[in-house]
Amino acid sequence: MNKALEFENWRKGGNHYVKRATSNNKWVGFQESVIKELRSKSGDDFFLVIWTSESRENDFYKIPFRKVKHLFTEKHKTTGKYPDRWTAIIWEDQFLMHSNSQLAVDIKADYGNLETIGDALIYFSI
Repeated sequence: MNKALEFENWRKGGNHYVKRATSNNKWVGFQESVIKELRSKSGDDFFLVIWTSESRENDFYKIPFRKVKHLFTEKHKTTGKYPDRWTAIIWEDQFLMHSNSQLAVDIKADYGNLETIGDALIYFSI
């Protein structure tokens, strides 16, 4: 079982925003309300945890929010049907906001990193 599924919800004191991504391109959406809640509680000291395979134990990225926070701006929010969130994909160990290579951050070191896993994560399915 994926380690990302073993942790508690951030609402119970955790500092992780865990999202299940689509398996083919690791697409994921982040709700503005959850990001705001985590920032009010932890500043920028929280993690985005993105996983795809429930059966692969260490199949996740644990990304320090500080590493990607510059991408979470009003300018980079989605528009239309879901205006209060940001969307990204992970492609070849790159976190790409809006699937845009100009808005990319290398997250290779954050893949399957158990050393920084805390004891409280949330699970959201998309």
